[in-house]
Amino acid sequence: MRTKLFISYSHDDTKWLIALKKQLAVLEREGLIEVFEDTKLAAGEDWFERLHTEMLSARLGLLLVSASFLGSGFIRSEEVPRLFDKHASGGMKIYPLLVCPCPWQEVEWLCKLQLRPQDSNKRPKPVSAFTGAAREQILVDVAYEIARLVKTDA
Repeated sequence: MRTKLFISYSHDDTKWLIALKKQLAVLEREGLIEVFEDTKLAAGEDWFERLHTEMLSARLGLLLVSASFLGSGFIRSEEVPRLFDKHASGGMKIYPLLVCPCPWQEVEWLCKLQLRPQDSNKRPKPVSAFTGAAREQILVDVAYEIARLVKTDA
């Protein structure tokens, strides 16, 4: 059975979503995950209800953390509380991925979590700080870690 992965992100960070989805597509093809993010909403669909339904059925929440993500009223008031409620009840794992530099340490609920990726000293380092093959490897590492989380949860 596939594990549903809900991706929460700011539309300002669409390029990071696209880059990450290339790696996650391998996990989807292997039957490990089913990815949902808002680009899968159909025209005329009740988007708010669908997002809520998808969040409730997800077992893994992937947060693409950036200043735009943390500054979004909708993400902060709707998505994050629902994801964390499900996390608190034991029904969801949260995977925060730092995509761009931002003052995430000042956000109480976020500074308690282990962010990815990390530098050689195990400190969070944004994906945007890497270039070329190193950046691609970071995204591959994220896919591997998500695969491990899904397999250990099965």
